[in-house]
Amino acid sequence: MAKVTAAFGAPAAELIVWQREAGQPITEAGGPLFSAEAQAAAVKGGWHMWINTYPITDRPEGMVAGGRGDGLAFAAGRPDDVYGFWINHGATIVQTDEPRALIEWLEANGHRLPYGLTQ
Repeated sequence: MAKVTAAFGAPAAELIVWQREAGQPITEAGGPLFSAEAQAAAVKGGWHMWINTYPITDRPEGMVAGGRGDGLAFAAGRPDDVYGFWINHGATIVQTDEPRALIEWLEANGHRLPYGLTQ
C-alpha cells in the first residue's frame, strides 16, 4: 500500500472484495484491502478507500463488495451490514446505485461529512 501511495499519489483507491459466485457467504473481515494495515496506510498516505456496492448486470449481488452490496442494504433491509461494515473497515467513498438512501443512512448515523473534511 505504501508503495502504491508513493508511486501514484492518488487521492482515492477503488478496492474490490470479489465474491465470484452467488450463494457464497458474505465477507466477515473485508479481506486484505480493508485490513487494519491497509487502513493505516490510507490514513498515512492521505487517500480514500473506495468500495462499490452497486450490482453488476448478470453477476451475483454484491459481487465486488464481498456480498455486502446494495441488495443486502436495501432489499434485505440491512444497511448497517453493508454501509456500517465498510465504514468501520475504512471506506470513505461508497459508490452506489442508491445515493439518496445512502445519504439518508449516513446522515442518520452521523457518518456524512462534506468532502475535504474526511480523512
